[in-house]
Amino acid sequence: MNKEIEELKKIINNYSIQINNLNQNIENLSNDNKILKEKINSLENELIQFKNNKKINDKFQSQQNNIDILNEKMNSLIPNFINIDNPWTEEKEKGKNEFLYILKNGNYYAEKFNSNRTQTIKSKHKFEKNKIYKLIYNISFKEGVFRVGFGDFGNNFNRLKEEGSIGFTNEGLFINGIKVKDIKIEKKNKIITFIINLKKTKYFELFADDIFLGKFEFDLENIFGLAAMKENNSITIKTLQSP
Repeated sequence: MNKEIEELKKIINNYSIQINNLNQNIENLSNDNKILKEKINSLENELIQFKNNKKINDKFQSQQNNIDILNEKMNSLIPNFINIDNPWTEEKEKGKNEFLYILKNGNYYAEKFNSNRTQTIKSKHKFEKNKIYKLIYNISFKEGVFRVGFGDFGNNFNRLKEEGSIGFTNEGLFINGIKVKDIKIEKKNKIITFIINLKKTKYFELFADDIFLGKFEFDLENIFGLAAMKENNSITIKTLQSP
């Protein structure tokens, strides 16, 4: 009888231990679940704080302000050009009695007579030192000789292919009478643009129909818009100047 009682006590004790262990596991799971919930809540709070974080917003706003300031500085470096009065003139080449162009539209448009003789045409405005100019030619190049550029009206023996002038021609680019590059005016071209910088280091940038063709240094003193052509070609001039 005593033996059976002892065995029963052992069984009851084992069940008690198992129940305690089960309770402990349940409590551990409950604690783990609580910790997990706390972590989730913490991450959600961090996410909300991240979205609304004043420091981050302030930093972003600061960066945006820096970008705006940089854009303003960049814009200040780009000259504001103004249109100036610079039509073609009827000034004749030295030693010539005839003027072989028809001028229209306030003398901004020049059309060549039906003549095989090449003749230079000069614009009115003498370019000033320490200025930047944008010289724009709208051309109609049908055939024969076509040259646009700038420089001294001079003797015009070689018409924009001589010393004292810059000539972008259907034969290539000439600076001071020397062919420096084999880029040429083509019949498909419509707009030829020179951006001429007459500040400390003189240089010009050349574009054909908004395609950049190069940047070139030069050293000229007397500068006017110039063009030379023959046959029935025509050209319109537009000049802008930095203030």
